[in-house]
Amino acid sequence: MQSSRVSLKKVALIGLATIGIIFGTNNFQTRSLAVEPDLNVTSQPTRYDRSTALSPSLRLISLNKPLVLAQTGREGGGVIVWLVLLGGIIVTPVAIVTWQSRVFIRDGEIGIVYKKIAPRRGSLPQNKRIALKGETGWQPDVLCPGLHFRHPWFYKILKEKEIQIPPGEIGLVIAQDGESIPPGQMLGKVVNCDDFQDARAFLKHGQTGRQLGILRDTTYRINTKLFTVITTANATQHRMSPKDLRVCVIDSDKIGIVKTEDGIPLPEGEIAGSPIPDHDNFQNGQKFIDADGYKGLQEEVLPSGSWYLNPWFVKVEQVPLTDIPAGHVGVIISDVGKNPHTQDEPVDCGYKGVLKTPLYPGKYPINPKVQRVEIVPTHEITLDWSNKPKPASNYDSQLLALKLRSKDGFAFGMEVTQVISIAGKDAPKMLSRVGSLLVGVSNPTVARFDNSVNPMKFSSIKNLVTRVIGPMVGTHFRNSAQDYEALDFHHNRGDRQRDAIDFISSALDAYGVRAVGTFINEIDLPDGVEKELTRQKEFELIAETLKKEREAEEEKQKLAYTQALTELQGELVRSQHGVEIAELEAMAQKCKNLAKFDATKMENQAKIEFLQAMIDNLGRDGYLDLEKIKHFAELKLPEVLVNNSDQKNTGMLEALIASVFRSSSEQPLLNSSDHKKLLS
Repeated sequence: MQSSRVSLKKVALIGLATIGIIFGTNNFQTRSLAVEPDLNVTSQPTRYDRSTALSPSLRLISLNKPLVLAQTGREGGGVIVWLVLLGGIIVTPVAIVTWQSRVFIRDGEIGIVYKKIAPRRGSLPQNKRIALKGETGWQPDVLCPGLHFRHPWFYKILKEKEIQIPPGEIGLVIAQDGESIPPGQMLGKVVNCDDFQDARAFLKHGQTGRQLGILRDTTYRINTKLFTVITTANATQHRMSPKDLRVCVIDSDKIGIVKTEDGIPLPEGEIAGSPIPDHDNFQNGQKFIDADGYKGLQEEVLPSGSWYLNPWFVKVEQVPLTDIPAGHVGVIISDVGKNPHTQDEPVDCGYKGVLKTPLYPGKYPINPKVQRVEIVPTHEITLDWSNKPKPASNYDSQLLALKLRSKDGFAFGMEVTQVISIAGKDAPKMLSRVGSLLVGVSNPTVARFDNSVNPMKFSSIKNLVTRVIGPMVGTHFRNSAQDYEALDFHHNRGDRQRDAIDFISSALDAYGVRAVGTFINEIDLPDGVEKELTRQKEFELIAETLKKEREAEEEKQKLAYTQALTELQGELVRSQHGVEIAELEAMAQKCKNLAKFDATKMENQAKIEFLQAMIDNLGRDGYLDLEKIKHFAELKLPEVLVNNSDQKNTGMLEALIASVFRSSSEQPLLNSSDHKKLLS
């Protein structure tokens, strides 16, 4: 205010000086002063003064004398003087007003105009802050750098610095005027207003409050009475952190998980919004809203790069890429998508559940909020059922030696080793059959595997061992032990192991797991059975010793036989010749026997023919009588016959003779068949 008063004084002095100069010049040129003739003019020099400098023949009249106007120039000169005087009177206020109205806006500044008087337009409505129709109040248009004229009686000019958004930062905008935001909508929609620099365009359709649009790194001429701009410089004044107003940079080995604060509500049962096209990675929030994007967690992720995001619209959480190490595959369990037809089999992409296609070694931008990745090792895994100390992180840390009971009632323990492997293509099948995560088992999204120090254990195998393999192996051997006596089970452990291999291989194949091998290690029999087994072992050792001694004796015998065979080789040759000779003698004897047989046969044939001829000649009865006589003649009777005095023994002799003749008469004659038998 002090500088404006000084300037006003300067303007007034300059105006008066101008009028005085103009008036003085015209006074000397167009007017004559009142003078009286100098009748006593002499040639004596006089003192120079202004009165004598005007004319040699004139001198000034004393001021205490009455003035007399004299006509010395052309007529009408007085009119001009008065016109000049009037012009000065008019120009001076105009110059003063013009000087007072000037407004100079420097580079890097803007002028915000406040209108004080608007008789014809009136005042602003109660709910408005910017005068679009020329009312009194803050005007929408700003003054750019340069010279402008606004009289201070009518306008007040507020100079503000231009809005500067540094590189790598963004600016947020709050509109103080505009249409009301509809219920359910969080941010004012984006309108075409030259990045909030055209206030009139914004106020046609823009909405009051926090804006969806943002300011990128450049300079803006924004009416700060309509818009409040939040930058890193004033973020804390608006209860914001300066880091929220920096460009969102996603590192090369990470992705951004996005949660939107505006949009339509998610459908019931869904946890994340489905992908929306053409919103330039959430940088164009209005397109996202216009395409019916959902509010809340999003399936889409931000890839690595720099993104201009409105922190009022999206919240970003950076997470590492999903890393599948060598020797492993990743199985995706999706919580978003369509509901599958079955819960027991892997599904195609776009459905909820275990996806069919596994992830092979590499890095993938998987959203862990909507899709879990189970890491499944594809190398061989060894599981031991034993009571030996094991690290708690081992897959078999909870597997103890099996407790079995035999058919004869003995309880005994057994240690077993099972080796398994899972092919990459079968990993989804295994996970779909085994089920979800166990409570308390961690499953890192990004696996960092180190074979040499402490290999990371994965919940997928923990679940498989705890839920499937452990109960399967234990049940099989318990059932098998009940069918055999303890010693029999021990003696035939090889058969029991082959039975286990067949059963476990078939059972694990249904889960997509390959049984590489099943091995029975130690069988801990009871003391009584152990003693019996020890006794049997002793017998087996004795038998083994005897067997070895017998084998040694057999070897000795073989040696002696070899020696004897060598010694008797000559005799053997002689014996062989003897055998040959005997065979020839036997053949000769056979020939003799055959000849003798033939002679006997011929002799018998002749006798038969002779006998038949006698029968034919004598008849049957005659031949019989002849034969009886021969037999009677051959009968040898005692030379001394002793009898009693009454000669009763004579009957005995008669009976004997009768019996001889009777036996001869009962003997049948030879027929032709008998002859043939005799000849043969």
